[in-house]
Amino acid sequence: SADLARFADRVDLAPARFRARVTLDIKATIEAMAPVDTGRFRGSWAVSDGAPSSFVPPPGDTTSLGPVEASFSDPFEVSFVTSNLPYTMAIEFGHSGQAPKGVARVSMAEVITKLETKFGEL
Repeated sequence: SADLARFADRVDLAPARFRARVTLDIKATIEAMAPVDTGRFRGSWAVSDGAPSSFVPPPGDTTSLGPVEASFSDPFEVSFVTSNLPYTMAIEFGHSGQAPKGVARVSMAEVITKLETKFGEL
């Protein structure tokens, strides 16, 4: 949390606003990288504060994106970006030919690299 506050100072944003931007950027990057068969996996990612979301898109929902259940009011609370579909871990660890390196870990690394390129090492 001290690193977050220090980095938020460098980017001239309130820590809660910075946390919201980074979390939502991670979600958007995951959604963009998600392999698509029906679209349900892409729409299964939800954002929450304090604990992982329990959101699961209903069967047949292939066009909606997962909810943002976070308020981001506490700047140092933990944010979660989660998918609760039963095959999420299989995709994350190489099951999909469309995303052989997964999506969450790759997206997180991409967002961190983007931030470090713009603002210096985290």
